[in-house]
Amino acid sequence: MPSQFEADFDAAFTSPGLDVFGETIAYTPNGGSVRNISAVVARETRAPVYNETGRNFYNTMEIHISADDDVSGVVTPKELRNGGDADTCVIDGQTWLLQRVLERNVAGMHHLLLFDEGIAGE
Repeated sequence: MPSQFEADFDAAFTSPGLDVFGETIAYTPNGGSVRNISAVVARETRAPVYNETGRNFYNTMEIHISADDDVSGVVTPKELRNGGDADTCVIDGQTWLLQRVLERNVAGMHHLLLFDEGIAGE
């Protein structure tokens, strides 16, 4: 259960921030059904990934989603690197894989790193 401070902070900053800066994305948990949630989206960039073929660059995107979505059962982020299939997001018609949870429930938000769908075949 959140403290009074956490509840007040969420009411003052997290929810209004999503209302002002957020956009609706389609989030599909691994093995679940698609859910439309609000996210603050930091647009696409390129990041190096090192693997057996050397250094490659992939399209990445970072998003912030409300941790309340996690608590209410809407979203429990599952990373690709945890094994098996990752959660996916569709943003502007493009599918992205959840690569890593960068921060979990910091100031009422989850900070997620997404890779474009093409990395799954690498």
